[in-house]
Amino acid sequence: MEISEIVICFLLIACMRVAQSFSGKGASNLVSNKGLFFQYGAFYQAISAIASLATLAIVGFNGFNLPTLICSFINALLFATSLYCSLTAMKSAKMIVCSMFSMGGIVIPCIVGIFLFDEPMSLQKWIAIAIFLFAVFLLNLKGKNEESKKMKPTTWVLLFLLFTVEGLVLIVQKYFAILVPNGNVATFSFLTFSLNAIILSLASVVNAFLNAKNNEEGQLSSTKLLKFEKLPLPLFLYGTLLGIAIFVINFLVTTLSKTIPSAQLFPISCAISIAVTTIVSMLRFKEKLNWKNIVGIIIGLVSIIMLNV
Repeated sequence: MEISEIVICFLLIACMRVAQSFSGKGASNLVSNKGLFFQYGAFYQAISAIASLATLAIVGFNGFNLPTLICSFINALLFATSLYCSLTAMKSAKMIVCSMFSMGGIVIPCIVGIFLFDEPMSLQKWIAIAIFLFAVFLLNLKGKNEESKKMKPTTWVLLFLLFTVEGLVLIVQKYFAILVPNGNVATFSFLTFSLNAIILSLASVVNAFLNAKNNEEGQLSSTKLLKFEKLPLPLFLYGTLLGIAIFVINFLVTTLSKTIPSAQLFPISCAISIAVTTIVSMLRFKEKLNWKNIVGIIIGLVSIIMLNV
């Protein structure tokens, strides 16, 4: 790829990160119960699956094998968990804190890789992990005149679960590369999005069934068996925006990975994500950042770069 093409790709990624941050925070304010969560998740994953068909049409409909299906299914479960953790955590935590925990998931494969992939862990990587944890501490510090509630213990649990899940996603992707060295990445992405949409749709049906059963005190009504939450128009728009953004980001990152080494691509992608999240959170959602938070963002990004160099 030409340098101009690479620059255009990164600019498009930045634009899609804006859409992702905007729709993610907006949706978190509207998703108030499990019914809406399941339906919203199923909808935006379906949008991503439909969009990924375009990639399959280009590279060819091949690579549908058992290892790819298994890895896609596990990834779909992890994506659903990540969606729940991020949407719920953003109700009480700053967007940049959620973004840092999500990006910091790279720590998991670094440590687990010692045992699963026989990959050595250098002193630099251990130092980077310690720096990352210190960055998280700084991100949670409040300014002197900042009036905001302390994060609940449940929010911390969700953030660390998000951190773990994002790391497990990278491990599954690594296993996919090992199990299917010549696997079709487009097929893997399409199956992941599609299975996630199916899983969340089934969960929506089960949730509606349980609600109907509770409402009728164990006696299901013959005229009103299941009641689904109506997806509000804003969530419909957020879901469409998010589904397209995630597809485009995955497609562009996969394309760039053929030209740019991972040790350069991932830090640049993280830098774009963190910068965009910071700007969107401050301008659109009026989240305040003090100097301690800003230092936390900087050294957190440094730690992620150290993990990949």
